[in-house]
Amino acid sequence: MKIFSRKQDENEASVVERSIERDATAYAKLSKIRWAGQVVRLNDNRCARSVRDWTSRNVKRTTGRPPTKVV
Repeated sequence: MKIFSRKQDENEASVVERSIERDATAYAKLSKIRWAGQVVRLNDNRCARSVRDWTSRNVKRTTGRPPTKVV
C-alpha cells in the first residue's frame, strides 16, 4: 500500500491535464487571444521589432551567401 501526499496527487493530476491532446484550432485561437492581450498591455511609446529593424525595399541586396567569420 502506497501513501501519497496531497501535493503529489495534485502534481499527478496536473500532468494528466497537460498531456491531454488539444484541438489545434482551439489552441491557435487561445494563443492568438493571449498574444493580443500582451500587445494591448504594451506601452504606447514602444515600437515593434519589425518596425524598428525595417530596411527599405529600394536598397539592392548583395548576391550570394554572406561571408563566414574566421575565428
